[in-house]
Amino acid sequence: APGYLQVYFPNKEKALWSAVVPSLIMSILFTGLVLVCFGFVMYVIQHQKQVSEMKTDFINNMTHEFKTPIATIELASDALRNDKVISNPEEIRNYTGIIKEENRRMHKQVERILNAAQLEKDDVKLQLKELNVHAMIEKLFDNTQLRAQEINATLTKELTASNFIIQADEVHFSNIIFNLMDNALKYSKENPSVTVRTENFGQSLHI
Repeated sequence: APGYLQVYFPNKEKALWSAVVPSLIMSILFTGLVLVCFGFVMYVIQHQKQVSEMKTDFINNMTHEFKTPIATIELASDALRNDKVISNPEEIRNYTGIIKEENRRMHKQVERILNAAQLEKDDVKLQLKELNVHAMIEKLFDNTQLRAQEINATLTKELTASNFIIQADEVHFSNIIFNLMDNALKYSKENPSVTVRTENFGQSLHI
């Protein structure tokens, strides 16, 4: 049109894209970096929460693990002061054996506490070895008899499994069985009757 000049950019789109693309790429990279950092922070928070829960469970378990042997040692010590027991060497050996066994259990628990730092590294490893489950149950029964007598409870064993050798961590596995027996005595009604039974189903050992 008369009086007006027209300006023509032959590479207008290329020029616009060359100006926009670097900023767009930087924005995408920055957004990606923010998302990665956010994801990492969430992972760390979740991990710390899990570690905290593990520590809480660990402390609660340790409290229970110490209370039980301490109570058993106290009962055995009281029994040793009984006149009938003092005059019976066999009973003395039995009760001192219980005290020694419970002390051994407590020593194992102390070792676990000293190794609690492994929880931070997720490096808790089971010490697997061959265990005779029937022999372990027999020993736990001996150590639980005092508790049973105190509350007038009946303990029964039905160890009928023919294959009773397993691979397990001795401390953890014995604590499982002991705690189940102890809870059965502790939370049952008056004069409870507790039975521990073993049997095989195929290659499995059921307790």
